[in-house]
Amino acid sequence: MRFLTKTEWKIFLIFWIIFSVFAASDRWNDNASLDLTRAIVDEHRFEIDSYANNTGDRAYYNGHYYSDKVPGTALLAVPLYQAYKIVFGKIPYHNSLDEDNPSWKYQLFLFFAISLISAVCAALTIVLVYRISKYFTSNNLHRNLVIIVLGLGTLLPHAGRQFNSHAISTFFIFLCFYLIFKMKKEKVDHSFIAGLVGGFAVLSEYRVLFVLIGLFIIVLTFKKWICVLRFMAGISIFLGILLLYHYTIYGSPFENSIGHPDVSIWEDKTKALICGDKVFFNKHYNDSTVPKLIAAIKGNLIYSEKLWANINRTIRLLIDPFKGLFFYSPILLLSFLGLFLMYKEYKLETLVISFCFFIILLFLAGFVTWWMGLSFGPRYLTPLIPFLMIPLFYLFKKTDIRIILFFVTISILISLIGLQSVNLSHDPIIFSNTYCEKLKSFTPLANPLFDNYLPSILKYSDYDPKHSENFLILERLLGFRIVPLANIALLLITFLLIWKNRIIFKN
Repeated sequence: MRFLTKTEWKIFLIFWIIFSVFAASDRWNDNASLDLTRAIVDEHRFEIDSYANNTGDRAYYNGHYYSDKVPGTALLAVPLYQAYKIVFGKIPYHNSLDEDNPSWKYQLFLFFAISLISAVCAALTIVLVYRISKYFTSNNLHRNLVIIVLGLGTLLPHAGRQFNSHAISTFFIFLCFYLIFKMKKEKVDHSFIAGLVGGFAVLSEYRVLFVLIGLFIIVLTFKKWICVLRFMAGISIFLGILLLYHYTIYGSPFENSIGHPDVSIWEDKTKALICGDKVFFNKHYNDSTVPKLIAAIKGNLIYSEKLWANINRTIRLLIDPFKGLFFYSPILLLSFLGLFLMYKEYKLETLVISFCFFIILLFLAGFVTWWMGLSFGPRYLTPLIPFLMIPLFYLFKKTDIRIILFFVTISILISLIGLQSVNLSHDPIIFSNTYCEKLKSFTPLANPLFDNYLPSILKYSDYDPKHSENFLILERLLGFRIVPLANIALLLITFLLIWKNRIIFKN
């Protein structure tokens, strides 16, 4: 069996090129993972002491600094950095939290890491959605519309263009679902491989553990205990590596970097986020009756117990122009309508998708740092996006094509605007004096799409790629800004050439 069909290769190539061209630095996030990669390769240890001053996303424990990210992303980059060093040499240090123009060696390696890891994972996720779509519809127009909106009109392209865990965990957790679903439809046993990739998804991002639990429930319904055991065996390999990583650093498999934030970076800032809420600080977890695992889950600096605040943030994660999922991807409104239609044919899968979405949404809303930093939309919900594409097939069957095209077009336009280089100002909004007052109501916090992204496109001549907080790496390497929207037009032409005229592959 071929790895990919000719059509799937075209889909992969189109989106891999797009995500690579729009590769962008996420600064602290990039550095936090790549610092661990460099520490492993250059110094053969997990401590990032030599690099820690380039990121605020760091943990501090027993006199050493550690990345506060789950290690899977950094581990994937280890062989890439080893090969890079042979050709280009060791990347020099850059030791400033505010440094916005690191060495060309670092920027080039970051580009390779994004292109060969994040962009590949995001493009393969789109291929998987296309492949699984045959089980839900035979309408090629609907199949093509879904992969186009997934690749251009959701949060996925923004994950595929940056070096962080989102594209990686999304691909591996959806691959786990695809293999399990294929077991159900074709009566083949992929249970061990499904467990293996599901385990690696958790090694890349803790939050997808909720999705993995939902997928485990599906495996249990097969009532084949050998499949259950193989699935658990696959999961245990990478979960074992994760627990060993925790034990090596913190002396306990159930402690992690989230539970040990560097308070010198975050303590003053988090005071502005409390807003009179009752909260837990990790460093105050001294009660032996509280399991360390619960303390770790309630990490990320502060966890809120105030019900109104949690409800408020839940709603904001859905509709607020600051970070609302439906604001940045309106097509997902149709996904939730499609779940009702999907339920009749696939009850269990519908329930699992719904459960995973709402449990992660509520989990994120519980954090005082719910806004997820400088990002386009609610990035921590990215692993759920491919699952939400499936209900669209059912809604498309019942909906006027003009309505579908309206939502598809709006979603793509919003997403493409967000792919441009911009000067962001989310943090000042969060830490401003008006933040707490706005949070008491449903007043929108801000509208980055119109406050930051669109002005950066309309006034691109005033933009300096060497001093942007969210820059395109190719712009930095080339030394000038690519005219906004012209780059999009060029990529859309490439899209049409590869897809319609089939110049890459023959029929």
